[in-house]
Amino acid sequence: MTVDLSVFTVMVSLLFNISTGMPDDSDMDQLYCVALNAYHEARGEDFNELLAVSQVVMNRVDDPHYPDDACAVVTEGPTRASWRDPDVDVPIRNRCQFSWYCDGKSDAVYNLQAWGDCVVASYLVYYGLVSNAVGEATHYFAHNKVVPSWSNDMVVTKVFDGHTYLRRK
Repeated sequence: MTVDLSVFTVMVSLLFNISTGMPDDSDMDQLYCVALNAYHEARGEDFNELLAVSQVVMNRVDDPHYPDDACAVVTEGPTRASWRDPDVDVPIRNRCQFSWYCDGKSDAVYNLQAWGDCVVASYLVYYGLVSNAVGEATHYFAHNKVVPSWSNDMVVTKVFDGHTYLRRK
């Protein structure tokens, strides 16, 4: 994932260069991916949803069934060669772990207030500064929009207004 970290870097430095200091470049990339996922999955919802969605990404990082870094977790899914440049792999539409990543729509951030909330939530979760409200959940779905068939084989760990959080049985 190619990332423009300029605005993100400024936000993180302004918000968090208090006692912990600035995260290193690797952590900045990971934080960006967690925040971008929260933005596209739970933008405009309660702050607890932003924390919970971010926690699911970090739970996957800690789970041996998933990649061991946040960006790989967020971008996980099958790929194919781009028609524009066969040397570049692109995600197969609507087949990713997180639907926003391969839905064919822009992944740009337009709502800076919501983005700020997502940055704060991702930082708090990434550095373990808040309690984990979803337990070992590695999945979630927006229960007001869909109830996926895969959820029948899982255990619910938490339900908030916007999402249901689940783990393997």
